[in-house]
Amino acid sequence: MKIQKIERQKKDKNRFSIFSEDGFVAGVSEDTLARFGLRAGDEMELDRLREIEVYEDFSTAKKDAYAYIAYKPRTISEVIRKLKAKKHSAGAIEGAVEILTEQKYLDDKLYALSYAAEKLRSKPIGKELLRRKLLQKGVTKETVDSALSETLPEEGEVELALIALKKYSPKLREDDNSKRKAKCYRHLMSRGFSNETAYEVTRMFLEEIK
Repeated sequence: MKIQKIERQKKDKNRFSIFSEDGFVAGVSEDTLARFGLRAGDEMELDRLREIEVYEDFSTAKKDAYAYIAYKPRTISEVIRKLKAKKHSAGAIEGAVEILTEQKYLDDKLYALSYAAEKLRSKPIGKELLRRKLLQKGVTKETVDSALSETLPEEGEVELALIALKKYSPKLREDDNSKRKAKCYRHLMSRGFSNETAYEVTRMFLEEIK
């Protein structure tokens, strides 16, 4: 097959359409065009065309991944899901993720640390809630546990739970101690604190306000 002509696409100036004597063959990025040195008049075997298509898929997947993380930090799992949704092949996705990881644009440990710190700045919440949210984003359990042990040691979580109850205290209008205890406990559980932390901090807090 001979390349009859190569034209810049009207809708995307960074992409080109390749034509043979039989018509349209493929659309490629400027990166792919330069990498393979494609020119009008070149002969192109089917194996060569397949190689170009594979590289083009990888190149486009990489571009899509960069665009996706440009808006805000993402986990590896989130990037993979995004690229799958765009119908990239498994090989192209693997290659794009590997490149972004090597370049430190993807780092689940750093993401987990940053995510936890940001959430804790906005309001006091517990480890369990942070753990659930990070696991939902595809961060591995080992990475989550490592990040949270650095961001929120046990004594820090107790302090946060006390802050949460102090902010919640204006809503404790009941004179009945058992009702106040139940409300405090439920509030801490809803904020993602563990059962043990919620129970212990509720006890400490009610002792303080007697």
